[in-house]
Amino acid sequence: MSSQLRFDHILISVTDLEKASDDFAAVGFTVFPGGTHVHGLTHNALIVFADGSYIELIAPTDPALLATEDAEELASTLARFVTGDGFVGYALHSEQIEEDVAAMRARGLKIGDPVANGRLRLDGERLEWRSAQIDGVQAPFIITDVTPRVLRVQNDAHLIRHANGVTGFAEVITLVDRLDEGTRLYRQMLGAKEVDADSQQFTQIEGAESATFALATGWVTVVAPTEPGNQIAEYQAKSGNVPLRLSLHTSDPTQTGRLDQALCHGAWIELVA
Repeated sequence: MSSQLRFDHILISVTDLEKASDDFAAVGFTVFPGGTHVHGLTHNALIVFADGSYIELIAPTDPALLATEDAEELASTLARFVTGDGFVGYALHSEQIEEDVAAMRARGLKIGDPVANGRLRLDGERLEWRSAQIDGVQAPFIITDVTPRVLRVQNDAHLIRHANGVTGFAEVITLVDRLDEGTRLYRQMLGAKEVDADSQQFTQIEGAESATFALATGWVTVVAPTEPGNQIAEYQAKSGNVPLRLSLHTSDPTQTGRLDQALCHGAWIELVA
């Protein structure tokens, strides 16, 4: 059984938004500016796909803010940038966030109430959404739109067409401390069990054990390092329980494979047929 939640977007923190936009364009993505978040501390650029999912490149509006230690709000909002560029989280989309949060709580998940957020686009259009954060969990969070979703996720034909042929989301692999705890959390969140291990056809991550869950479209795989100090454990120690790898569908079979990780600012992105 698959969850009714669907993959919404993944966040990649970058220090220099303009350079990151140019670099992602160099690996075949169409990148366009998103705008500034309501608190004014961060701004973003978007890479939107035909299936409605997207990559968000997020950066501080002023890199000098990273040295600020005076305000707890600044420390909390900008903490994601301290470890450098790379994946920092992802979101699952809910059509009925109040009902979904209530159902998650009934299954034993500790999750906060949905809170308001928003962004001002460069064209002056203000968009709003609500999101709910799972207690003590870096990723994912649950999101729903208040203003029409097309304001947040623009779908103009020229914006969702990419030179590398990417059409949408396939799978996100994300880290957990222990597989049994991570599996229980995702069962509570998604209201579904993991898929039968014998039926999985996903690339195995060396040095980690895993369990895969079906979303409304695509998959989420949770992984836990099997040995202290291995490459996966080192990544987790540096970045936390964040996405490890993003797989995207491409319509161009000549473009499949792993993208240049330096140009992707530390993010491991695979293109699959």
